[in-house]
Amino acid sequence: MTDNLELNMNAYLPLRDVVFNTLREAILKGELKPGERLMELQLASKLGVSRTPIREAIRMLEQEGLAVTVPRRGAEVARMTEKDMEDVLQIRAALDELAVQLATEQITDEQFEEALQYARHKQVYIYQREPRAVVMQHWYLVKLTEEYVRSLAFSKFTMDLCRTLRDMEKEHPITDRSAPTDIHIVAVPVL
Repeated sequence: MTDNLELNMNAYLPLRDVVFNTLREAILKGELKPGERLMELQLASKLGVSRTPIREAIRMLEQEGLAVTVPRRGAEVARMTEKDMEDVLQIRAALDELAVQLATEQITDEQFEEALQYARHKQVYIYQREPRAVVMQHWYLVKLTEEYVRSLAFSKFTMDLCRTLRDMEKEHPITDRSAPTDIHIVAVPVL
């Protein structure tokens, strides 16, 4: 079990939700490995809480499919199959496509101009750098563009879902991919 677990206290959330978010993040980041047991006493001790919010958080993780209860063994982190990850990638690709469609329908002229100016500014800045910095800056610009397009199209709940899917994809990569899965929304400004 990881020693890095630390509660991210949020005054507006019940303790079970804070514990749930902490465990969920640890699972998605790979700090809690697939098949690793989620022992209430150890988790309660590490996080400095009672067993009740741990138990409630584990139930919530089970509802999300991130944990499973094994008879006579207890709860453990769920194992992701290749099929699970393929499903995640397909859902993410569909969400990205939907985000672009909704964003193009909902974007105002002012938002479009703002995005275009930002892209032009970044493009000029990026290509004044050394080659390695250009690649890193371009990657960062692509990520910002993805987030911006999603923010125009989706509610906070759906944005969180997109982040969860992206985190799952990062922490559980498919090693044998028969189809391209690295799909990104890229805005290509007309200069």
